[in-house]
Amino acid sequence: MRRFNLALTGVAALSLFGTQSVRGAAFFIDDTLLNDAIRFTANDFEGGLTIQGVLFQQGTNNPAVGEFPEGNAAGPIVYNFQGSWITGGAQMPPPVQVAFLEPGTQILSDVLLCQYTNMGNGFGQITGHFVSDTTELGLDPGQYLTPGIPVTNWPENLGAFNFSAPFLSALANSDVDVPEPASCALVTVALGVLTRRRR
Repeated sequence: MRRFNLALTGVAALSLFGTQSVRGAAFFIDDTLLNDAIRFTANDFEGGLTIQGVLFQQGTNNPAVGEFPEGNAAGPIVYNFQGSWITGGAQMPPPVQVAFLEPGTQILSDVLLCQYTNMGNGFGQITGHFVSDTTELGLDPGQYLTPGIPVTNWPENLGAFNFSAPFLSALANSDVDVPEPASCALVTVALGVLTRRRR
């Protein structure tokens, strides 16, 4: 029951890169692929970004893109991530927990959880996870939503969710249909901007 939103993702990514990415980190989570995979894209994490405890990206002007299966025989895979980047001691936002919902329903399609920390040495840290439904029946909220952290319900037809922080551009998107060529071009351009070095 996924629908097309790549155009909005591309436009939003471009606008974020225009304001922050040339002087900060970037992190995108894309669950709009037709092959039941989740694409993670990252750049400019000076302290490194790990996924499932394995280094995924580190350093400036060193973009990384990887696709990971939504699940396995046991069910959905919860992808844990942690990254740190230079913030100059900027104040970090509160935790974010997003319930991506199928439009017009309470069917839980994906969950994003992020917590931000000022590490006290000029670095900020993001810690969290992302999980996607593998059955189209929806994730069990009792199993995948973390108690004690406010939940933002986000219908998928609203497009990408912005979970940026100071000097970090970050988007997560959770729906798809067959993309139009123009939309594919927008996403390609957005990914290309990842290679810009900060000034």
